[in-house]
Amino acid sequence: MLFSILAVDIPAAAEIVNEKFAVEVISNYPYDGKFSVVVKKGGKFDLSVRIPLWCKKYQTPDQGSVSNSYWSLSKEFADGERFEFEYDMVPLAASCAIF
Repeated sequence: MLFSILAVDIPAAAEIVNEKFAVEVISNYPYDGKFSVVVKKGGKFDLSVRIPLWCKKYQTPDQGSVSNSYWSLSKEFADGERFEFEYDMVPLAASCAIF
């Protein structure tokens, strides 16, 4: 049998917009663990970012707090505020059964 791996280049990024606020996530995931959350349209809201369980070491902004695998900050955000994060991207080995 011949097996191949298909590599697809789909960096993770997102833009979340509604009438109250707008944020953008800028990332080069899965190539590195650095990413930014940028407030495009400020206002008062809760901003939460999940820290995956597989991530044992991470850096979050000094503002905010980490609880139950989430970094959170609740405040009046200004347009253009930027929050930098970094997750340790340690490779994990996995195996699967071939039938």
